[in-house]
Amino acid sequence: QSMGSIDSLKLLNSSQADIAGFHFPDGPLAETIAPKYLPLLNEDQHLLIQLATREQGLIINSRVKKHITSFQDITRHSLKFLNRQKGSGTRTIFDALVKLHNINKKNIRGYEKEEFTHTAVAAMIASNQADVGFGLKAAAMQFNLAFLPLVTENYVIAIKKSLPKESIETLRSLMKNKKLKDKIDRLPGYNTNLTGKRIHADKLLQI
Repeated sequence: QSMGSIDSLKLLNSSQADIAGFHFPDGPLAETIAPKYLPLLNEDQHLLIQLATREQGLIINSRVKKHITSFQDITRHSLKFLNRQKGSGTRTIFDALVKLHNINKKNIRGYEKEEFTHTAVAAMIASNQADVGFGLKAAAMQFNLAFLPLVTENYVIAIKKSLPKESIETLRSLMKNKKLKDKIDRLPGYNTNLTGKRIHADKLLQI
């Protein structure tokens, strides 16, 4: 199933999934977002494995890129913004950035309009249905759009420790496979230097 980070972890905790992918930012945003993730990550029950790091930022239609040089520029009334859905990790990060920059959501034209994937946001911007959104560098490059990097984040796989040990080791081996890592590294903004490394929740959440 494909869904947002928070929703994926909720499924993991309700035993509707054995493995869940989620992403979490580095830097000052970590402290702001940690309370949303803390109840969903249990060191005794979940094994956290790094898959990749990746870049998120503003995806910008080339027609308006000269008008967007900072995050605050999304409040320009002439610009149409396109958001991600509630429950997605990207929406959580974006809302944290809005709070960090003391921006009133009412001043973002289109804040209430949502799409469910990075690709969908980029496709809408490329077709001139919106001017700017927030998402992955890889999605922006896929549609030849401008990109303003803002956040580096960890994409993490959470695995139930109750799974058979051999199943967990097989999954970790697959993640470390050179062909897979090479494929991920070819994606703009992605990096696999730490792929396969175990991460502890307190270190990830910086608590």
